Order: sequence, then structure tokens, then C-alpha cells
Amino acid sequence: MHWLVTYRFAGDNHALTMRSQNIPSLKAIAFKTVMTAYNEAPPVPLDGMPLEQWMRECGIELIDVTLQRRNRPHRAVGTP
Repeated sequence: MHWLVTYRFAGDNHALTMRSQNIPSLKAIAFKTVMTAYNEAPPVPLDGMPLEQWMRECGIELIDVTLQRRNRPHRAVGTP
């Protein structure tokens, strides 16, 4: 599935796309968002901190997570 994550960072709204077999966890969404916003080098390490506090200290606010596209079901070889 393809998910559109909308977030606020540095006063502007941003968006990123995530792929996941199932509904992504809040931890996966938070980690991907922070890593994307900071080019894989967040200013504050997670170090067991609650996710909401970590994102707040990194200056990121999640706005929305929307399903963009479901994966097509797998078909057996030879079926139309």
C-alpha cells in the first residue's frame, strides 16, 4: 500500500510517500518523517524518548496519513 504522510516542518507543510504491506505503525511514520526532514541526521536522538516528544523536539508535527493506493492482489500464474 502507498501512504501519503503530510507534516509541518519549519513553518511549511511537506508530504512524503511511504510503502507498507499493512497500516504503518506510528513509530514507522515518525521515524520516516524525521529522517526525511533532516536528511537522515535528526538533531535529537530518539534514545527511548516518547515518539510525540521526539517529534516535537525535532520541530515536526504530523498532520495526516492517507491511503493513496492499495497493492493489487497477487494472481496465480496463467490466470487472466
